Amino acid sequence: MKNLLSSDERKMHFAFASDNNYAQHMAVSIASLLKNASEGFPIDIYILHENLSAQHREKLSQLKDLRPQTHIQLIRIGIEDFNDFPLHTGLHSIATYFRLKLPSLLPEVDRILYLDSDIVVCGDIVDMWRNYPCEDKLLGAVEEPKSLNAKRLTVLGMKEDSPYFNGGILDMNLKKMRDTQFEAKSISYISCYKDVIRYQDQDVLNALAEGDWRVLPLRFNSFFFVLEGIYKNDFRIYTAADIQQARQNPFIIHYNQHPKPWCEGCIDPRRKDYFKYIDLTPYKGFRVDQSKSWRPILKEKLRNSVFYLNTQAPFLYRVLRSIKRKVVGYGHS
Repeated sequence: MKNLLSSDERKMHFAFASDNNYAQHMAVSIASLLKNASEGFPIDIYILHENLSAQHREKLSQLKDLRPQTHIQLIRIGIEDFNDFPLHTGLHSIATYFRLKLPSLLPEVDRILYLDSDIVVCGDIVDMWRNYPCEDKLLGAVEEPKSLNAKRLTVLGMKEDSPYFNGGILDMNLKKMRDTQFEAKSISYISCYKDVIRYQDQDVLNALAEGDWRVLPLRFNSFFFVLEGIYKNDFRIYTAADIQQARQNPFIIHYNQHPKPWCEGCIDPRRKDYFKYIDLTPYKGFRVDQSKSWRPILKEKLRNSVFYLNTQAPFLYRVLRSIKRKVVGYGHS
């Protein structure tokens, strides 16, 4: 019989995916995870990438020194496997699809926490690992505001009243994914729905895990819409108390809104946490001059207003869009 406290059973597994553009930001995410994790539990971190430069690979490997019992492994992914995968929004790279291959990439790992590269971990990740397992579900995740995707669910082959989760933080049951041929199903799904997939692998995961995912506390993925308050009454699952907790005591901060903390014009007041942890990495000292940032801030506020109209008041949005076309002459030959 195995020792219940054996090293293998205490070991935690985490995955990230990045390209050269996000390597620095991924380093911040990893540093925050390691510095806040209690010791005594081995941590394995797997970094999925296509062609990270030697300089980035060296800097990322150095992060293991931030915490004892930490191992970092870089896994290069063949981009040819994703040639036919859709990239519709222009906001994400092909690297977001890499996590769909985790079940076969890590055949000896039964469970893994996948984290986006634009996050900061504020709490002890050991608590999340030990107390919030996805158990018999395919994965655990945090719900998104329903208005963000309500019109898209049936197009994606989902029920119109299904909750839709954010893919930034996922507790993945790799064993069940292998047992249910999840990878093969994801490839088949992408082939059938590639013309309507908008948020890449997040759409795929939501469609294939519909009704088979565990809801994680909202504070485990405190994304910008929670902070902004636009969608405060727009969740199917979370309560006002859940939202308040995610704002005041986030476990994981997710910078999923543009501009990001490393860009001029970032309006997220939590951006200071990004710079707190970057100084623990080989990228330390990086800063952004925000002294002339009013233009991008105004632009972002306007973009949010347009987005809000499109989701909350679509009729008014269409009227304003029609007026704009007439004023500037759109649609005339």
